Amino acid sequence: MRTIGKFEWKIIMAQLVTAAAPLLFTWLMVDRLIEESMSVGLNEQVLSNLRSGVELYKEVIESRKRIVHLQGDKLAKDQDIARLVHHGDLEGLKNMLTDLLSESDSIYLARITKGGDPVLEVRSRLLAGSDSFKSKTDGWELTNGFALEVTFVIATEFLEAYKRLRELLLTLEDVKQNFHPWKMGYYRLFL
Repeated sequence: MRTIGKFEWKIIMAQLVTAAAPLLFTWLMVDRLIEESMSVGLNEQVLSNLRSGVELYKEVIESRKRIVHLQGDKLAKDQDIARLVHHGDLEGLKNMLTDLLSESDSIYLARITKGGDPVLEVRSRLLAGSDSFKSKTDGWELTNGFALEVTFVIATEFLEAYKRLRELLLTLEDVKQNFHPWKMGYYRLFL
C-alpha cells in the first residue's frame, strides 16, 4: 500500500478548506439570521408590552362589566324605581331605563319583568340592529315580584382583537421557551 505524499496532503487539505469555507460561512450566517430574526419577537421588552396589552384588554372588559353591574345595582336600589313599580307608572319606569341606557354605551337592553315575563323594555338605539357583539344579562329583584334586567354588551371585534393578541403572546412565549431546542434542531437539519 502506497503512502500519501506531502503534495497529495496539501491537495486534500486545499479541497477540504475549499469545501469547508462556504459551509462555515453559511453556518455563521444562518446562526446570525436565526438569532436576529428571533430576537425581535423574543425580546423581553416586546413580550412585556404584549403582556401589558393583554392585561389592558382584560381590564377594560372587566371594568365595563363592573360599571354596568354597579349602574344596574344602583338603579335597582333606587327608591324612585320602587315607588314607580309599586304605582305601576310605566312611563316613569321607561324614563328611568332610558336614562340608564343614555349613561352607558355598554348597555344594550334594560327591562322590567314580573315572573320572568317582560313588562317594559328599552333598547339602545346605538346598538339597534347590530349582532356584532356578545352580551351578558344581570338581574335584580325589585318589589312585588318585579325584577330589573340589564344586558351588558361588548363588541365582538374588541373580543377578537383581545383573543388574537393573547394567542400571539402565548405563541411567542412558547417559542421563547423552546427556542434552544428548536435552534439545535435547525442546526442538525442544516448539517
